Amino acid sequence: MNNEEPPAHEVRGETSQHSSYRLSEDSDHGRGNFSDEDGGEPFANAPHYDPTCDHSQFQFVPRLKFASVEQFKNVVVLHSVKAGACLRWVRSEPSRREVRCKDSRCKWRVYASWFRKNQSFMVRKVGLNHSCARNLRVNQAIVAWIAAYMLERFRINSEWAPGQIMDEVKLKHNIDVKRRTCYRAKVEAIKLLSGILVAEYEV
Repeated sequence: MNNEEPPAHEVRGETSQHSSYRLSEDSDHGRGNFSDEDGGEPFANAPHYDPTCDHSQFQFVPRLKFASVEQFKNVVVLHSVKAGACLRWVRSEPSRREVRCKDSRCKWRVYASWFRKNQSFMVRKVGLNHSCARNLRVNQAIVAWIAAYMLERFRINSEWAPGQIMDEVKLKHNIDVKRRTCYRAKVEAIKLLSGILVAEYEV
């Protein structure tokens, strides 16, 4: 989730005051989870995630469909960066994922699972907007994301120093990253450019 781009969670706590989750109309809150067969026809017209969207304004919403669990995970990382939010995975299974804000007082959370009928990874539940303060050190600004973010820059100039990468990420995303992390990201980016690895993160 830059100083010029307000993070997606600028408007705090505008969702329901009665529940920490916003639910799809076809969800069963009391059941606590979802089968691959639930929902039926209404899910056929559910929106697809658009990788070209403005991620500084992006919001997770019920029924939003992703092509894969990996794409969903990558967007969670982007949200962490854009919103300046530290997140934690509380459920991490091949067919189900749940992520929450690391601040226990904040009710932001997203639960998604594989929807077999539409062959997509779908958001099922969404919590309240972030109520926590923006964090300059987000735990999701990981090596792979920085490497992918810097990839085109390294394609033009491979001499970027770790300190310069730190400054670039701080300037464009308003988050602090460690020099060691930036060094590892540079190594990763060079491997990507050498064709050793396949880039997975959308930036």
